[in-house]
Amino acid sequence: MRTLLLLLGVTVALMSAKQLTVLCPGGIWVCPSGNTCCPENNGQYGCCPMTNAVCCSDQQHCCPSGYRCDATGLKCNRQNEATIPSMQKLAAISMV
Repeated sequence: MRTLLLLLGVTVALMSAKQLTVLCPGGIWVCPSGNTCCPENNGQYGCCPMTNAVCCSDQQHCCPSGYRCDATGLKCNRQNEATIPSMQKLAAISMV
């Protein structure tokens, strides 16, 4: 039963991968179209739900293009504009 569930999970992941178009560095992780791959502490990748995002150094958050992360990674700053909250990354899908 456990093997069947594992096989089903792998099949669903592979079928879903056809819809995922952003290949992260190393070719193992993928993110949905319109996302940005951001590295995580564990060597894996996460998906920031915006195109050309800035990955924060806390490796948990990201900011829109043109912004920079504050020291905590919780806010995004842009010169001469208001500060906005950062986005939490989502898990990437492994192709292995």
